Amino acid sequence: MKLRVLGGLSAQQFLRRHWQKHPLLVRGALPGFRGAATRAQLAALAARPDVESRLVRRRGTRWSVAHGPLACAALRRNSTLLVSGVDLHLRAAARLLGLFSFLPRARLDDVMVSWAAPGGGVGPHVDSYDVFLLQGAGRRVWRCCDAPRVTGGGTERGLSS
Repeated sequence: MKLRVLGGLSAQQFLRRHWQKHPLLVRGALPGFRGAATRAQLAALAARPDVESRLVRRRGTRWSVAHGPLACAALRRNSTLLVSGVDLHLRAAARLLGLFSFLPRARLDDVMVSWAAPGGGVGPHVDSYDVFLLQGAGRRVWRCCDAPRVTGGGTERGLSS
């Protein structure tokens, strides 16, 4: 069965051609998708002690991070709020994770949602796990490095937003 979220590829085609091999960009994968959480929902989750969250701020070329709970997740320019495990708290995020049920359950972790103010981002980094990125509302410039770094667990690619 061809999956829209995979650009019309079947799960088998995606796993054979792209999974842990090459990035796949699918524009319009989820028409009408605006995100898995509102800013208010995300801020409320970030304030909870049982929810993993962090606030990333950039000042010039310097980055800093504050870990939750975040009593007031106010987003000022050049900052990004990230909340992990959103699928455990919001049905929309759980449904979103369900779109990837063709993957082995051991490879699925959670839905992390970020909300960035103008100029916000998370900075250059390497994810040491498999990531599906879905752009909700707003605009963002994503960059994926050309030179993969090979590790014992597979190929990691640098990413920045």
